Amino acid sequence: MRFTLDDRTATVTAGGLVCFPPGVAHSFGAAPGSTAGLLAVLTPGIDRFDYFRTLGRIQHGLEVFDRLLPEQDRYDVHFL
Repeated sequence: MRFTLDDRTATVTAGGLVCFPPGVAHSFGAAPGSTAGLLAVLTPGIDRFDYFRTLGRIQHGLEVFDRLLPEQDRYDVHFL
């Protein structure tokens, strides 16, 4: 996986761990040319189920990304 935290980017191999505090700008995805699995543990337990459902609908072209913009505060997910 490739992670970007603030302005630093790192590739993390299988079994690796990435932790960051609330409020840190971040992004992640499979490193170029590879696939990846990810276990994300999000605390505190904010209800994000609808957020992830909406991401799935966006991925499959059933929703547009802009649908999430008014929900940033609700899910504590802020897009830069």
